[in-house]
Amino acid sequence: MPYYLGLVCEQLIEIFDEEERQIEHSDVKVAINSLFSPAMKTVFSHWRDRLNRLEKIERSYAQQVLDLVSQVNNSVVYGELFNLSQQADFKDQVDSRYVINCLLHDGYLYQPDDSTYQFTSPLLKRWWIRYGNNQSHSVLLYNTQNIDAQLLKAGFSIRKKEYQRIWKDIQKGQWRSLRHIILSKVCAVLARPLLSRLANEVGEDEELNSWLIPILLNEEEYGILSLFTFWLRITEKLAEQSADIYTELFEQVSSLDDSAEIAWELIQSHLVKNKQK
Repeated sequence: MPYYLGLVCEQLIEIFDEEERQIEHSDVKVAINSLFSPAMKTVFSHWRDRLNRLEKIERSYAQQVLDLVSQVNNSVVYGELFNLSQQADFKDQVDSRYVINCLLHDGYLYQPDDSTYQFTSPLLKRWWIRYGNNQSHSVLLYNTQNIDAQLLKAGFSIRKKEYQRIWKDIQKGQWRSLRHIILSKVCAVLARPLLSRLANEVGEDEELNSWLIPILLNEEEYGILSLFTFWLRITEKLAEQSADIYTELFEQVSSLDDSAEIAWELIQSHLVKNKQK
């Protein structure tokens, strides 16, 4: 984004002229950070104003899409955005493809591949997180798997005892002996951070993540209409995490004619073959 990089360069030139010294790495960081100071926040504000050309309900959906994309390290898959479009506020009122195409054509988002989305610029992403949408981020409250792992860990302040007990149980488990754990009478607001934290910890543990695959579905999975579509969603998640191992499984299940039993048998056989759970 040349305009914003130009603003950074202008500040670096001022430092060079006024202080009569060479520019250092720390000066670059200071100049970039200054773009997000309250005094400079208007230089990005047209990005929010440009959303006003959308209808009110479309604008609300677009803002939540940008919220969702801004809170992940890498990319958001289209399925996440579709699930968002199926919320009661948007279902049957918003053409999600149209809104997402608007965000793509206007330069908010780009696609690294056909089914994933990222912010076009880390500068724009950083501004959106801080100033872009002043509305509540309810979509993130119930889908904490989309929040950066370090932010989640830093803000994890409830259900600590349950977390420690379950985490120890997971660490002691073996490929063939890990037992089921059922959480009951826990509302989503409290359960989602706990489950997300556990999934992150498994992902960061080299010994565990070699055989244990954490799959965390969204709070809202409107595309799951039957046991078969549930298994199909599981295979899609497996393929997202380990494409080289589970893409074939996803394709096999996708080709089935709504047979939940066969889908489960295929999943079991692939997991056993790879010694994973």
